[in-house]
Amino acid sequence: MNSLRRYVGYSDPGLDRLCPLISDPNYYVLKSVKKAILRFTERYLNGREGLTFLDYGCGDAPYETLFGPYAAHYLKADLKDNINVHISFESGEKLSVNDESCDIVLSFSVLEHVQDVDGYLKEAYRILGPEGELIVTTHGTWQYHPHPLDLRRWTSSGLKYEIEKNGFQVVDMIPCVSHFAYGTLMRCKWIVDKYINPIGRPGKILKILIVPVYQLKIYIEDMLTEEKYKMHNSLIYVLYAKKSTYNV
Repeated sequence: MNSLRRYVGYSDPGLDRLCPLISDPNYYVLKSVKKAILRFTERYLNGREGLTFLDYGCGDAPYETLFGPYAAHYLKADLKDNINVHISFESGEKLSVNDESCDIVLSFSVLEHVQDVDGYLKEAYRILGPEGELIVTTHGTWQYHPHPLDLRRWTSSGLKYEIEKNGFQVVDMIPCVSHFAYGTLMRCKWIVDKYINPIGRPGKILKILIVPVYQLKIYIEDMLTEEKYKMHNSLIYVLYAKKSTYNV
């Protein structure tokens, strides 16, 4: 895999999220999120093509390739400090996109950083066509990670409420990784950050040896968790919604 991504140097943030290495402490979480997104593409996009997607708060647009088979246009929108986009905007500013001009809005790990969630979702509603769709990933539980802010976490019912009060109907939601595995994940990240990364090249070897052990434990703990419990106690939620017919 690109010489283990140039010997665990990690060079492409988007690729590292789409195809994480087993030496990445977030490996199992990222694989679970990708699997959930692919389940949605299979369920709701299979056989469709020529769609216009807008990745709202795109960052490095790590999941762009997953939607390539269905897309005529994949528009990237982000804050003005990201120069690799089609549409730039300031926080709270409307997008320079026409009303009802997109088929699907994508929002990957963005909502927890947004100051005005209602404004963000209303803007997604505005640019979507009458039968537009929304795919969201965001956190139930996670460590503090400002980009540039980190403002909230959700329960599954709270997330559904926020989405639906802004004009959408939540059709499907997949919880990714149970709370049961969270402690193991945080211990893995702490050991890597505090003891392994600071020692340079030997640390890269240690990471390849140690992190997979933690990933196996995370996998086992997640598999032991009942789905009904995981739905209310998850690290990440992946949600699919459709635009409601009433106005917001």
